[in-house]
Amino acid sequence: MIIRAVRRGDPASERFAVIDPKLRQRGGPPTEELYKILGYLENFGLSSHPLGAILFQTTDTDGLTGYLYRAGGPDVDESDALSDGALHAVRLNPAALTASMSALAPLVTDILSMLSIPRLDLHVEEEPNSDEPERFYRAKQAELRAYAGTIPPHLLNQSRHRVRMALGDTRWQALGDQAQAMLATAEYIGFALLADSESSPETIDDYSGPVIGVCASIESVLHDWVITPATAHDSTLQESCGKATFGAAISLIEDSLKGINNPQPRHLAVRAYLEDSGCNMGIVSELILPLRRISQNFRNPAAHRHVLQRQAWTKLWQLVVSEDRILAQVIDAVCPPVETADDASDGAGNLT
Repeated sequence: MIIRAVRRGDPASERFAVIDPKLRQRGGPPTEELYKILGYLENFGLSSHPLGAILFQTTDTDGLTGYLYRAGGPDVDESDALSDGALHAVRLNPAALTASMSALAPLVTDILSMLSIPRLDLHVEEEPNSDEPERFYRAKQAELRAYAGTIPPHLLNQSRHRVRMALGDTRWQALGDQAQAMLATAEYIGFALLADSESSPETIDDYSGPVIGVCASIESVLHDWVITPATAHDSTLQESCGKATFGAAISLIEDSLKGINNPQPRHLAVRAYLEDSGCNMGIVSELILPLRRISQNFRNPAAHRHVLQRQAWTKLWQLVVSEDRILAQVIDAVCPPVETADDASDGAGNLT
């Protein structure tokens, strides 16, 4: 089996791996088969950044140790493990699935490394109070940020331009740098998957990554323009409210607006900020329901590892960006109006 890996729009990134599964047991490394892999790599002209692997069977259930050979000896830079090539011999037992998956991990890492995808910074998983869906949600955001570094700059810039045009220049500027990058990356990945599915309709792709990117952009606006400034005067409040999830942020704003019995300091702080900052509190109240639906129908399923198909992606993009323009409405409601000469005349839906 030959695996070809290439980043979209970047032919120079093309790399190959030769994987050969064998239904044979071995007491030691499968030397003969490994030499054959080397021959395949040479015969196919894949000697630049070569990666090969033999998968062979065992009846062991514990400690499925395999064999790994890297060209270049002990001084090879492990952060660029494929710079001089790698050859794996992986021992697998179909009856020991977990152990076999662990044994495959180094090979899978090397295969993914063929695209030079940056290592993910998943320190968020160490937060003791985060439940599993939230850890997955944060990990997906980290994955999007890492993937953005692999997209050819001119293609990512095209996505940024399209989203900026859809929102309007002033609204785009209201998004923080991370939210801009997240939204542009989600646009690029979502519509790339959509194009692939149209050419191969039998393929079922998972759009949960770009869905999370779009939801995160709304979440970012709620935090950056309401929750963070509202609680800036109190470090304890800022610490607790700053970790609010999408649904929790919506509930905090809703409860602050409608005046619940026995309001907590966080509710009073958000209410006071909304009143003092000139936010359109009526519009914010009207947006609570559609925001909840986005959280329940898109954000939560994605965070719970549900496979979201193309219909979910297209519907969410229409709701948030292109048709219902929920993101634009949220920005208009909570961001202080800023008028520029272009805003008054370009008809792009910018704040006025």
